[in-house]
Amino acid sequence: MTAEHTSPFWGKEHPESGQPSEIPQAPKELERLIQARADKITSKLGKEKAELKRKLDQTEQARLAESLAMQTELLQKSREIELLKAALNRAENRLFRRPRHRRVIILKLK
Repeated sequence: MTAEHTSPFWGKEHPESGQPSEIPQAPKELERLIQARADKITSKLGKEKAELKRKLDQTEQARLAESLAMQTELLQKSREIELLKAALNRAENRLFRRPRHRRVIILKLK
């Protein structure tokens, strides 16, 4: 905004420049210009808000996907550990169990 727009010489010849002011004299025209400017600013802010909301949603989805991937990986590793523990337990049981008397069958070959 220039000094002319803030001066009390709206629509009249400005004493310093000798040029007529650019601000319209009619209040309806002024209201229309103000409303047009307000609409433009509102539209711009709405677009910025929508863009920020889109970026926020993308960030939240990325974090959620990352969290889900980590949980899946932890669950898989937990299952692998349980399987390894069970296999180790079975192996230890085989090593430390009492030997059974087994019957040996001897086959005679002719």
